[in-house]
Amino acid sequence: AARAHGGAGVSPATPQPMALAPQQLLALRDMLAAYCGVYLDDTRSAALEAAAERRARALGLSLAAYAAALDRDRSELQRLAELLLNHETQFFRNRPHMQALREAVLPELHRRLPPGAPLRLWSAGCATGEEPYSLAIAALEALGERPGRPVEIWATDLSAAALERARAGVYKGR
Repeated sequence: AARAHGGAGVSPATPQPMALAPQQLLALRDMLAAYCGVYLDDTRSAALEAAAERRARALGLSLAAYAAALDRDRSELQRLAELLLNHETQFFRNRPHMQALREAVLPELHRRLPPGAPLRLWSAGCATGEEPYSLAIAALEALGERPGRPVEIWATDLSAAALERARAGVYKGR
């Protein structure tokens, strides 16, 4: 009976290992970089392949077929990107950077900008929003409640679900 399924002791339900050739992996990495601007260096190759394998299995495709299909399916490329992104976020996540922003960077930008010109900050990859809210708090602490200019904070992320949570601005726990 085992031979009828393609080999001694191999059940058809046993997932077969998947692997991409090095050039396929590089093409997948470059496709992701072109799509979302996230470049994965060689240290992230295993994570990229594991995420692609996870999605391929979920769709019932071979890894090679999945990688080829990504060229035509931007929504699946989005799903793959979200699997690979770091969704870790917290208020004042990197305290030394926030201190430098509050004590040096924001006051210097405020000093250099023409009067009334907006001070613009961008939180790229903001996840669920703790970083942009931290920027707002740091701006208030550095410049006071009436800085004499608008302070604009842009917060972006590849994940629509994360942005919805950020827009809600409801946080609990830590």
